[in-house]
Amino acid sequence: MNNIDFAALLDDIAQLLALTDTNPFRVKAYENASRLVRGMEEPIAPLVAGGTVTSLKGIGKGIAADLEQMLATGSCESLDALRAAIPPGYADLTRVRGLGPKRIQTLRAELGIENLDALEEAAASGRLATVSGLTEKAVAKMTDEIRRIRAAGSGVVVGSAFRAGLALRDWVASQLGEGATVTLAGSVARGDELHHEVVVAVSAAAPADCLEQLRAAAGGGAIESGALLLEERAGLRRRVVAAKPDKAPAQWLAETATPAVMSALQARATERGLGDLRALRATNAAALFALLDLPNLPPELLSDPRGLEASADDIEALVSLDKMRRDLHLHTTWSDGGNTILEMATAAAARGYDAIAVTDHSPSLTVARGLSAERLTAQIAELRAADAPVRLFTGLEVDILADGQLDMEPALLDDLDWVVGSVHGQMSQQPAVMTDRLLRAISSGRIDALGHPTGRILGGRPGFDFDIDAVFDACETHGVALELNAAPERLDLNDNMLRIALARPGLRFVINTDAHSVPELSQMHHGVRMARRAGVPASRVLNCLDAEAFARHLATRRPQ
Repeated sequence: MNNIDFAALLDDIAQLLALTDTNPFRVKAYENASRLVRGMEEPIAPLVAGGTVTSLKGIGKGIAADLEQMLATGSCESLDALRAAIPPGYADLTRVRGLGPKRIQTLRAELGIENLDALEEAAASGRLATVSGLTEKAVAKMTDEIRRIRAAGSGVVVGSAFRAGLALRDWVASQLGEGATVTLAGSVARGDELHHEVVVAVSAAAPADCLEQLRAAAGGGAIESGALLLEERAGLRRRVVAAKPDKAPAQWLAETATPAVMSALQARATERGLGDLRALRATNAAALFALLDLPNLPPELLSDPRGLEASADDIEALVSLDKMRRDLHLHTTWSDGGNTILEMATAAAARGYDAIAVTDHSPSLTVARGLSAERLTAQIAELRAADAPVRLFTGLEVDILADGQLDMEPALLDDLDWVVGSVHGQMSQQPAVMTDRLLRAISSGRIDALGHPTGRILGGRPGFDFDIDAVFDACETHGVALELNAAPERLDLNDNMLRIALARPGLRFVINTDAHSVPELSQMHHGVRMARRAGVPASRVLNCLDAEAFARHLATRRPQ
């Protein structure tokens, strides 16, 4: 059991509780526990095994008991009982936006609806119209949602998949020892948004023996075509491939590059008389790319054929985790965060940062304990008086209201060092209305960055529609940075939209974790990898500016 396995089971409990339990606090407790475990850098299993897991904030005795059973059996009595209480497919109804647990329970009680097929049939037959409170418009939206869910398919978000990949890589390395080189490959290595499997590539003198050794250690698995297929976990297939050292680079490339990139690379190999790309021998990836007259391409650039156009200088200039100097969007216990300002600052200092911006929520987001003007004033005073190991920028994640107004008094916004403007509600506005809403906020002169610009949630909602060119042009004109929100369930903006933005030379970017706890500060690498997929250079990223250059940028942000 690794952290992802534990978190997935806690998520299952939270979801099923929401469908069967009337106590929302129990649901929230499991959701918070899952978020904590998923964000931890250290494995939680030793704490569970040692009986000290309750030392973690948010893990009480009940959840600790569940974790102990999970460690021992891979499940727990609480989850088993919940699974037994609901029919197959019932939990899928929670994926329909606007359909909450209470409504789902009502639909089951009144119409016997227990899965998406039954919901679709009830909508088509008109039976949904008999349910109190369901308007014709609401029924139409449900039908659209079902189409969206089926079109989107499924997949595990990058955060969970990345940790699962690291866990598999580390386990393989521990089993094989120093005689093998073990590397993360596949969609996880190149930083895709959603994943169905994790792949680890092994370079060893006797690859077949390595796979047999791993199968024995795992207590099972199937070996097919030079790959070991292990038991699926948390919705992810797990696969280990192995090759001799001179063939391993080509194997890693074949596993990691997308089909479109492999096709382009094979064309280059054919043009140079090299034959089958998969059969090329090389000492490492750099040597393999050199045969193709290419620089040493990082895995993120293997996601799109346009990545093959990068020069060695382009690659050197890319944003990277070691160039990040600060995180400019995070939350504390003042709103819905799990750690204090000082705890977040101390963790940021440990990551080598020189500053953070504290951007708790504005008042309209009541569910997140948004700050009133009075509380924000008090927080500003605390931040300016604090003795912290990094510089503390006063800030706010201010809601962009439905009409484009900002959810805070203008004088207070002007007094802040840094303001992130974000849309959190009324996301179903028509594109023209949403565009005007964003343009009004951007042109106000009172926001420094447009937070999670499309509002998407991976696997949850696709994001709202707006005129991308008009909004990006306005951001460039008014000096408003576009945020790449690194939270793995968002990754907003994605690489395609980043490429569109990059065409505007005066437009800057900021990569933020939107962290709500100390562990979530470690999510920065997800955003960095997404930016690298699009070819974003560090020179365009505000987090990468030295302190003096960033101070100059802040000084020019307000109308005088």
